[in-house]
Order: sequence, then C-alpha cells, then structure tokens
Amino acid sequence: MQHANARERVVLVGDQRQLPPICLSEEARDRGLGTSLFERFHAAGVPSAMLAVQYRMAPLIRGFSSDFFYGGALRDGVPARARLPP
Repeated sequence: MQHANARERVVLVGDQRQLPPICLSEEARDRGLGTSLFERFHAAGVPSAMLAVQYRMAPLIRGFSSDFFYGGALRDGVPARARLPP
C-alpha cells in the first residue's frame, strides 16, 4: 500500500460527543446548522479514531469526561503524581 501525500489526505480533529454547536437561529437549525460537522461525518460512516490518551486535563476532570462521554476509555498521559500542584 502506498502512503498518501499531503495533497491526498485531510485530517480533522474534533469530537461529536462534546460541545454541540450553538445555533440561535431557527432558520439555521432548520437548514441543518444545529448539527456539527463531526456529527455529520459520524452519521455518514466516515472512519474515525479516538485519541484515548490525554495530556492536558487534570485527572479529576478527565475522569468525568472519560466516564460520561467515552465509557471510561480516556486515560492520562501524565500521572497525577507527576503533575505540579496548582
């Protein structure tokens, strides 16, 4: 298999499970703008991959997000004991 070069591939990073679009216009919602691009891709069966290791969130916040949105699959890349206190 030959690898695609930059002109043949696009990588989008986002999440259809969090932060839905804020759409105040009823007309815009009626035209589909209340659905995010990532929700549309997911519904259309576009392949995706979950990045399951995070490095930025505090473990307590990551724990909530992991449990609530991802069935416990999100993990810390930096253990709590290695983080500087706030």
